[in-house]
Amino acid sequence: MKATVGQMREKYAFSERRACGVLRMAVASYRYESKRSDEPLRTKLVELARGRSRASGIGGCMCCFVEVENE
Repeated sequence: MKATVGQMREKYAFSERRACGVLRMAVASYRYESKRSDEPLRTKLVELARGRSRASGIGGCMCCFVEVENE
């Protein structure tokens, strides 16, 4: 959605408020920037996933989440 607002502002010279209004999106949501970093979690999940075979399917994926959650 943020990309769409940016495209509308650029292409049609809309204000931030107007572009958000057309898309029925709150301006606060458009401006929001997450302050947390998921990088350590992402790295751990990638490490665990590489250790699993693809044959384990979704169950293998869930095992990774459960393993990380239990740490």
